[in-house]
Amino acid sequence: MSSNNSNAKTPWMAMILLAVGCSAASVGGMYYFNKQKAEAAAEPVVVVAEKPFFVKVDPFTVNLESERSSRMLYVGISLRVEDQVTADFLKEYMTALRSRLLIKAGESKIDVISTPEGKNALKAEVLALLNEPFSTPQPELKVKEVLFNEFIVQ
Repeated sequence: MSSNNSNAKTPWMAMILLAVGCSAASVGGMYYFNKQKAEAAAEPVVVVAEKPFFVKVDPFTVNLESERSSRMLYVGISLRVEDQVTADFLKEYMTALRSRLLIKAGESKIDVISTPEGKNALKAEVLALLNEPFSTPQPELKVKEVLFNEFIVQ
């Protein structure tokens, strides 16, 4: 009888050991993955924005072409550039840049420049002006965007 008794206890003992082993593996796995998540969350991701370079052009006033009467445009512009070399170059040639801008803005028509499409067209024309060389030789001008700071049509 004792041999029957020991054979009956063996499957239960194996099942208990298997259950304890599975539980230990589950707890260990959860601990490992939670630790990985905590480490990933503890290390903040630092996003560094690139330093902007702006070249401000003093506001200016120009007469606009109009059929009815004399109209004026008062506009202030800033140029967002990619690097300090471009910013320094444009500051050195600001007089020539302002002259080009005055001529280009003066060619605008009142009914066109008053619309959002007309303002965007003026931005594109200003970018095109910057593609014309100011001097020889000249560094490549890396102008990203033309920004209007002030824009009054009267």
